[in-house]
Amino acid sequence: MAHLMHDGGEQVHVAGRRRGRIGHKIGGAGSVGKFRIVCWCRVDEPAVAVGAEVDRDVSFLRRFLTEELMREMDMFQYEPQGEEYVISQVSDKDGWRAVKETLLKNVGMGGIPTIKIEDADYGRNRVLYLKHYHDGRDLQLEYAEQTLAYLERLWGHETVLETTVNGANMILSYSDKGFTAGLR
Repeated sequence: MAHLMHDGGEQVHVAGRRRGRIGHKIGGAGSVGKFRIVCWCRVDEPAVAVGAEVDRDVSFLRRFLTEELMREMDMFQYEPQGEEYVISQVSDKDGWRAVKETLLKNVGMGGIPTIKIEDADYGRNRVLYLKHYHDGRDLQLEYAEQTLAYLERLWGHETVLETTVNGANMILSYSDKGFTAGLR
């Protein structure tokens, strides 16, 4: 048995003996770790076993995780809805690609947000201006606040981060006055 667990955006799971179906509730928010991908599989194919030894996580999954294998493993994707988690995609004819793409986005470096320095002297005030290249997954604001605080401490001046939260363009900032968040 192989077990893969990685923090990321949506969740993908292999159902095992119980079949996953869209809309099916799989537990309360407290019973499942936040944003996890969990895959259980048995590797009997020699080519797959060899591939696992030479490929990195993403390239291995991209090459060997086929529609047939995903159906056999009964993989599905789930997301939080209120206090519960609900299955949103299954590995059927229509949904297997979406489930695979979610898994690929969250394995390896795919789980790390892309944030780049846009300007190291923004407004000619020595403000460090950063931009988050949003890929459909929002930053967790409590971590963004902590990160900006650390950067402000290292930089010695205000740090600003441009991002998208719930579809809205936002500016997050940390200075000697503390953390602020507002619409852009």
